[in-house]
Amino acid sequence: MNVTDAKKTQGLPGQYTSGYSKKQNKLYVSSAESGAAESTNISTLARVNPETLQVEATAKIPVVPDTENKTPNLKQFRAPLGITVDDEHDLIWVTDGLTYSVSAYDINTLQQVWTSYAPNKKRDQQTIQHPREIKIDPVTGKLFVTGTGMYSIDPKTKEIKSLDYPKGVYDSFGMHTALNSADRELYVTDWGTDEVLVFDADTFTHKRSLKVTGAEQTGVPTQPHGIAYDNSLGKLYISAQGSNGINSGIYELDKNTGQVKDYVKHGYLSGALAHDEERDLLYVADYGESKQISKDAGNVAVFDARQNKVVKDVRVSPSEVNFLTIQGDGSVVAVSRDKTYKNTNVDFRIDPTTGEYQSASVDEYPGKESVNITANTLSRFKAEDAGTAPGETKRIIDPASAPEQTRLVSDNTSEAATVSAPKTVYAGQKFTIGGSDWTYGEDYLPSDITVTLDDGKSKVNGQGEMTFKLSEEETSFTRDIEVPADWKPGEEHSVTISSGKTKGDKQRSLTMKFKVEEYNPKYIDSCTVPAQDTVQSTEVPFAGYPKVGEVPSLNQQPAVTKD
Repeated sequence: MNVTDAKKTQGLPGQYTSGYSKKQNKLYVSSAESGAAESTNISTLARVNPETLQVEATAKIPVVPDTENKTPNLKQFRAPLGITVDDEHDLIWVTDGLTYSVSAYDINTLQQVWTSYAPNKKRDQQTIQHPREIKIDPVTGKLFVTGTGMYSIDPKTKEIKSLDYPKGVYDSFGMHTALNSADRELYVTDWGTDEVLVFDADTFTHKRSLKVTGAEQTGVPTQPHGIAYDNSLGKLYISAQGSNGINSGIYELDKNTGQVKDYVKHGYLSGALAHDEERDLLYVADYGESKQISKDAGNVAVFDARQNKVVKDVRVSPSEVNFLTIQGDGSVVAVSRDKTYKNTNVDFRIDPTTGEYQSASVDEYPGKESVNITANTLSRFKAEDAGTAPGETKRIIDPASAPEQTRLVSDNTSEAATVSAPKTVYAGQKFTIGGSDWTYGEDYLPSDITVTLDDGKSKVNGQGEMTFKLSEEETSFTRDIEVPADWKPGEEHSVTISSGKTKGDKQRSLTMKFKVEEYNPKYIDSCTVPAQDTVQSTEVPFAGYPKVGEVPSLNQQPAVTKD
């Protein structure tokens, strides 16, 4: 894996996230900076050239009373946070972490054309609470919004629905989402509860919760952050921030039980994650808390999902990489919050006493100490296959995979357990069964699990019944079962998972059927490239900011003014 075009330049003060328009071949970056006070006096939505990283246009963001600081006579910006580009409707959807709302901006004019914000309601009375990420479902076109809870928005009717978030979860905070296209399952990382929540992407009902246990040390928070589901490989990945450097890294999880299938340590605070589905690559950033604590702060790992291996590290900024976006040419843009560029002059700032725009390099707020305005690093790079070198080609088996089925053992109780099994098994191979919430009693004791094939008629190693006892911490499980030697392609068989043989245990049983197919693994040509040092980004000159609110046409070059 080679890295090319690794460069960085001055971005925006308070930049948070970014979104890419394939139709327009443009990048859009959100900006909201508190500056001298907790209110937001510096803010914009910027259009950026995806190759040069030059800022082409900056939007005027709506101004509202500063009610949260109990100074309604003062003014502040709405605060753009999450971004997704809707090329079908020529819109940019933006979440607002200050007023707890979602807004739509015209992609051509960068003017707001719709918002969920209700000015007559307090923040905790808004329909959407603490919104963060926003994404478009490619099948239905509906928008998914994470936050304190989970929401969907119909882009045509603007109807907002709350998803069936688990009851009694008070510390929950949804971060990022991934979609399983085949099963129509939406996976959501919950930073507050150390879980991945699974929803039906069509009915919005909660199906199950996957507890993410620390791979380095149990009992230490994992704090799941980014997430990706690789549909071609059938793999579920998360990035976990961990705590004080412990449990931070890249996790592969069982999508039915949450069991950690693989773990790769990376950085001190593994956060932002972007997924290149076509090439089976993940890009994972180490946010880091300071340059001294983490040598990897400001690094982005290029992770090969076929091998579960970091194949390259790219240094994109001094620290605090907050968001990653993959562009149309396969390049990756990193949005950092490192405050590298001091004394930055901007005109997308308001005087909080009047709400009027004013150009400044210092932010001031009544009763607060003035602070210099600083901008952050915006960078990009491209990871390219190195090609096949003589003597370096190897054959990697890509095992045949089949879609899975997950069902409730009982659907008339709040304590329903789940069982998962494949819809197809392969002759001469193994298959995996799994389950969650197999407990009984007030103390939620783990059940003893019994597995039979064809009601005990089919045997594995001479046994028609297999029993295994779960440990006290193992209320969810996965087990590999050998396919009996006499099972032939084209036949239909069944597996039954049950409990209740132990005194006091709850009696539960569920039978799932599947077909047997011939095993036909694929082979992938791969090139093993010797490890190289971390790639460093090259600084390129900053071109300046255009005048706020003056948005040139998408094909017109902007007039910019340097500091």
